[in-house]
Amino acid sequence: PFLDRLMGKSIHKAALNKADLVAQADFDWLKPGGREEYLRAQLSCDGKHNRVSIFPHQGSGVLSSVVWANALVKIPVGHTVRKGDLVEVFYLYQ
Repeated sequence: PFLDRLMGKSIHKAALNKADLVAQADFDWLKPGGREEYLRAQLSCDGKHNRVSIFPHQGSGVLSSVVWANALVKIPVGHTVRKGDLVEVFYLYQ
């Protein structure tokens, strides 16, 4: 939102934390955390369904994950994800 605003786009508060879409997870995330997580991910479509996979190493120093990713997956506080679950996805670019 900050970068969009700098580029002159108008931002509506209602849209700030709204996911771009929901996709089927191609991964397991079995660590229920004490904070909201945003995992670097890659979104794809198999013709019928949106699917999302995560980079295998989510450490903050893994810069290759930033180049690889085209989206972020939101994991709410205390939640886990199993392969096939629906998750919220935010595009990094379109």
